[in-house]
Amino acid sequence: MLDDNIEKVQIAALYERISKFTDRGDGNSESILNQDSLLKTYANRHNMKIYKVYCDEDYSRS
Repeated sequence: MLDDNIEKVQIAALYERISKFTDRGDGNSESILNQDSLLKTYANRHNMKIYKVYCDEDYSRS
């Protein structure tokens, strides 16, 4: 029987994908950095434990 007082933990994997390469001058994409910040803020607000961050930095011009 589970104890009702035990807090349930949600585990999340974050997937960040480049949509438009906007170089900040240091080789990092502003798009990826914005997604990283937004996703981590969301996970923290919802008490999610971040298991892994996947980052797709390949930019296709199609």
